[in-house]
Order: sequence, then C-alpha cells, then structure tokens
Amino acid sequence: MGRNKIIYRGKTFTKLRSGNCYLVTSLPYSELEANTLSVTVESDDRTLTEFNRGDPLVYHYRNRQVGTFYVQDIQRIATNQYEFHATSAIGILSEGKHYGGIYTGQTAQEVIADLCGSVPHTVKKGLQGVKLYGWLPIATSRENLAQVLFAMGATVTTDLDGVLHIEGIWDGFSGVTGANRLCIGSKVAYGTKVTQVSITEHQYIAIGEAKNLFEGTTEYGDMITFDEPMFDLVASGFTILESNANYARVSAGSGTLAGKPYTHNTRTVIRSVTSSDRPNVKAVEEATLVSLANSTAVADRMADYYQCIQTVEAPTIYTGERPGDRRYIFHPYDCKTVDACVKSVDINISNTLKAREKSLVGFVPSQSGEVEYFDYREIIDRDSTWTVPEGITVIRVVLIGGGQGGYSGNPGETAPKQTVITDTSEVTNARTNYIGTNPTEPGEGGAPGAAGHGGNVWQTTLDVQPGQVFSITIGKGGSGGAAGMETLEGTNGTDTVFGELSSAEGGVLPGGFLEEFEGQLYACQGGQGISGGRGAGRARNEEGYWADIPGATITVNGVTYVCGNQGESLEDSGGSYSADYGYRESTSQGGYGGGPAYGANGNHGQSGYARVYSTSVSSKGGSGGAGADALPPPKETVYGKGGMGGNGGGGGGSSGSGVSSCRVQKKWDSSSGSYVVTVKTASIYATAATPASGGKGSSGGEGADGCVIIYYRKPKPVQAGAVMDREGQFVLDRLGRLRIV
Repeated sequence: MGRNKIIYRGKTFTKLRSGNCYLVTSLPYSELEANTLSVTVESDDRTLTEFNRGDPLVYHYRNRQVGTFYVQDIQRIATNQYEFHATSAIGILSEGKHYGGIYTGQTAQEVIADLCGSVPHTVKKGLQGVKLYGWLPIATSRENLAQVLFAMGATVTTDLDGVLHIEGIWDGFSGVTGANRLCIGSKVAYGTKVTQVSITEHQYIAIGEAKNLFEGTTEYGDMITFDEPMFDLVASGFTILESNANYARVSAGSGTLAGKPYTHNTRTVIRSVTSSDRPNVKAVEEATLVSLANSTAVADRMADYYQCIQTVEAPTIYTGERPGDRRYIFHPYDCKTVDACVKSVDINISNTLKAREKSLVGFVPSQSGEVEYFDYREIIDRDSTWTVPEGITVIRVVLIGGGQGGYSGNPGETAPKQTVITDTSEVTNARTNYIGTNPTEPGEGGAPGAAGHGGNVWQTTLDVQPGQVFSITIGKGGSGGAAGMETLEGTNGTDTVFGELSSAEGGVLPGGFLEEFEGQLYACQGGQGISGGRGAGRARNEEGYWADIPGATITVNGVTYVCGNQGESLEDSGGSYSADYGYRESTSQGGYGGGPAYGANGNHGQSGYARVYSTSVSSKGGSGGAGADALPPPKETVYGKGGMGGNGGGGGGSSGSGVSSCRVQKKWDSSSGSYVVTVKTASIYATAATPASGGKGSSGGEGADGCVIIYYRKPKPVQAGAVMDREGQFVLDRLGRLRIV
C-alpha cells in the first residue's frame, strides 16, 4: 500500500499492511464521537513499543494529508508488525475530567477554553460571544463539550493538524458523489417518523434550604462532590480550599460541610415534526445548558433534523469528502441525485481507498450565529403598547402578574396577670403581716406575618411580524393583610396582559423567575417581616433570685427602636410596732417598659401606688407599658415579588410589684404562757396591676406590580463583500470573477 503512509515521531512508515480510518460528525448535535485510526505497520523499529500515550500521528494518502490522530495504544502482533490505535483530539477529551458548575452568562469562548485545556482548538468568531446559562455536572470534558455544542447548535471538526474547530456546519454544497463512485452493497435505512420533539429548558435559582452534605474526617485536598448543584457552602472543623456548585476541596480536619441546593425550574418546548397515527416523541431532558436564551433555537434545530428519516449507506471510492459536507449524491435505488449531508466516513485503508459513507438525505444544517437564539430583552412595566421592531419574527414573552400582599404581622403578647399573695412572719416579740404582688415576666414580641407569594408567570414563544402592535396591561400588586390582633392573608395581585395572552394562564414558580441576562430574580416570594421586641420585666433566675429581664431592641436600616422606660417606684411608712396599728409600710415598683416594634419605641411603664393611712396600708405596682404598634413594611418594587410579611407588635412590659405590711409587738402573757399581740393591727391591702397589652402587628406589605419581558434576537447587519466558501476562500464564477453581495 505504497500510496498510504503515516508519520510518527519524525519517522515515515510506508509499509501499511491494513487499516481503517473512521471520520464522523454528529448532526443532531447531542453526541460527540471521535475520529479513529487503526493501522498495521511493518517495521524493524523495535522502539515503537516505547510509545507515549497521546503522541501525534499523521496519516497521508497519495501525499495528501487525511488527518492528525493521537496514539492510544501500540501492540506488537508479529516480529516486525505493529498495530497502531489512535484517536482524534475528541478522544483525548474523553480522558479528561471537567468539574462543571453553574453558568450565568459566561461566553462560549471562555467555557470551551476551560473544557479543552491544552487541546488545541479554535472557536468561530461569530460563536465566541454566545452566552451560556445553566449547569454542567462533573463529567468528562467530551461529555460537557457535547452539552455546550448542543446548546449553541455548533459542531466540532478536526483539521488536518489535529486542531479542533468549533463552528457551524456549512450549508453550501461541497461536491457530487455520482453513480460512477458507488460500489456494490449500498443500503437505505428509513427511520420511524418522529411526530414531535420535546426540549426541556432549565433554570437554576440560588434559593434553597441548607442541608448537611458531609460529616466525617478529611485529609488535605480531599474532594467532596454533590449530587446536585449547591451554593452557600459552609464548613465546620475544616476549611474549604476551593469549590464550585459541584464540589468542595477541603483541608484536613473532622467536621461537617453544609450547603443549599439551587431551585431547579424547568419548562418544556414542543415542536411538531410530522403527522402520524402513532405518536413518536423525541425528548431531550438532561441538556442542562438549554435555557430561555436558546431553547427555541434548539427545538427548531431538532425538529429540522428529525424531519429527515432517510439515510443512505453506500460503499464509495473515497475522494476526500468530510463528515458534515453537504453533497449531491446518487441514490442507489431511486436512481436520481439527491442532496444529503455526510454523517460518517469509514475508510478501509488500501491502495484505492474505499469508504462506507452514511449520508442523511434532505438535511440542511442550521447556521450557528444566524439561528433565533435570544440576545436582547426589553422590560415593560406600565400600561402601554409594544410594536415589533424591524427584522424581528420570533419573540419570547414572559408575563409576570402582580405579587400577593403579605400576611399581617402578629400582635405582641400581653404581660401575664398578677396574683395577690398574703403571708405572715413571726419572731419571739413581733408579728408581721404581708400582702402584695410579685412582678411578672414580660410579653414576647409578635412574630412577623408570612410573606406573600410571587405573581403568576406565563411565558411563550410567538411568531410575529415587524410592525405588529400588542396592547399591554400591567398587573397590580395585592394589598397586605389588614393590621389587627390576628394575622390575616393578603390579597392576590392582578394579571398582566399582553395582547390576548394573560399571566392567569401560568402559575406561581417555585423560587420565582430568574431573568438570566441580568441575573435578577422576579416573581419571587416576599421578604421576611420584622418581629416585635420583648418588653422589659423581672423574674426569678435559675438560682431562685429575682433578676431584671432587659427589653429587646430592634435595629432596622441603622435606626434602633427600644423599650419604654420603667415607671416611678414609690414607698411610704409610718407608726410604731409597739403602738396600736403597728409599724406600717407600703412599697411599689413602677411598671416595666413595653417592647419596641418596627417604626416605634415601646411605651413607658406606669408609676406604682403606695400609701400608709392611720389604720391601714395600701399598695399597687405600676402597670407595664404597652407594646409598640408596628408600622407596615414598604411596597415591594421588584417586579412580581410578593409583599413582605407584616411586622410584629411589641410585647407588653411587666407589671411592677406592690407590697403592704404591718408589724406589731408581742408581749409575754403569763396566763397563756406565750407571747401575744397586745395592740391593734392595721388593715393591709394590695391590688394587682392591669396587665400591659401587646402592640398591634402591622398590615402586610403590598405586593409589587408585574411586568412584561420580551426577548428577541437583534438583527445583525449584513455586510457587503465577496462570497466565501467554508474554508474562507473566494468563490468565483465560471469566468473567474468574484461574486459580490
């Protein structure tokens, strides 16, 4: 086979006994196969077995380079025969691991460079700036590159020097495969009709509840991987050295790793392909870089591909055609010329190269960079009209209704009631009678009301005409639940209308709607309201001693709200324990301050009452200050967001204590043989203070108004110039003149 040769390690080998060269491209864009070369070489060079995996090998036929491959294995199969197995650069990517992550608008150029690493590659200029949104798992570099290409509608080819080219498949014709090139053994496969394609669109939102991801002992550099994308990673007992949404590399230690899972919203895009009595739906659900920006284009491409069900597989005389070429080929059984796109070329290496070529009849590749992926968006937030701009024929419309109002906040607790207590203490020569009240614990602040949910979201893709006008009505946010002594639900927002479409056709999205171009979250649940503060008070501690309970403070946006002050404490006394009505004493504490709430300080406690009369004693502790009434939260302004939960009222302050007492003398009574009281005893009285009430919770916050978001692809100006082919060469007419457009 003198017409064939390989060049390896600077040496040329011309004695090729047999071999196979397989060239392929993936027309449905969802797969990524590698070109391969297997060839048996006759040589006396015993050093061939000392190969390095990945060494380049170049294959020529008739001094024309067919391709560059990378050695995977060399086996010695006879004294002077060696069997080479090599792959294209795609095969090299199959051996590398890529750690994926969340993508929020990184360009194709950036992502592909990360995927390919040291593997030589180029990205077509028109594709370099395509932005990618979504998630890639931990996988091989080849698998994740396939995801990127699928989302972009691009393919990868390998040039003669082994460099990967990320580009679209050229839709022009590269040549003709006539009947004179066909050999015996052709066959035509007819696939089952596909009735629909179903493409799942993905969106990842950084909202979720924390959960434990790992617990145990780690060594330095250990990698902890996750089953789903995570954010807000927190380590205890070791440190995070590096991380992304799929993994964390940690230091040595013993502890835990926690994180929050992304909320994963999906939407299905359906395209009809052909009609049939038996439905046959091709679904793509795990392509996680399919997003709002490209799902329409992906669905259209897949529908175009599955309209073509006829594949011609024919042995031919090989003349250099490459997978992805669009050619006129002779149909072996219809005996006519048809247009088809070459899927694969399986070459049998011999003096005359014969290849078994598979070609998809009627397939016209979509041109990457010209398909309708969306790169521009408008947001409309007032009642108006919208006119379709020139050059726009497809739009994605997202209708966001007004958010629900928040629930009203809960009132603060009323301080507990006091109990009147009587007691007597005696010593040898005196008796003291007591009556009074102890202070009570303060009331707790009221809990905030629940947040309102986001507005309904409805999105769809529309075929439109330039100049077409749509009327727009923006949904209004709902009112918050009314303030009072219980929590009440807010009202729902109204619907947003675009032409004949309404957000009422949609629903509330878990986590809201992420506007990926700017990374802004809309139509999400409202914010948390603010709890009311506890009132001040006094209670026994764990050791049984009375101790003050400080009131709470609330700080919002740099402003601090505090408890009310304690009321004035009073005391009074008079008399003598040896005279009638004894020694009389009255003390009272002022009531403790009420708890604060958002927008207001707590109310002050009331003064106590203490009075000694000639024959009686009276006391009453001061009532605590009422808890503050909370002010409502402001109206939400993020489109479609639910209203904030109402703020809780402040807790009531403790009632102060009040004590009345009378101490009288006892003398020895010989007749009874004991000490007895010989004077009159004063009457003693104590009254429980009125418990301080908790403050009112506020009304819930108003939900935000909705909006309309319109996505489309801005028309790109067509530049005049000479027509070029896929290789960048000028196309001439039959007289050798440039063709100008």
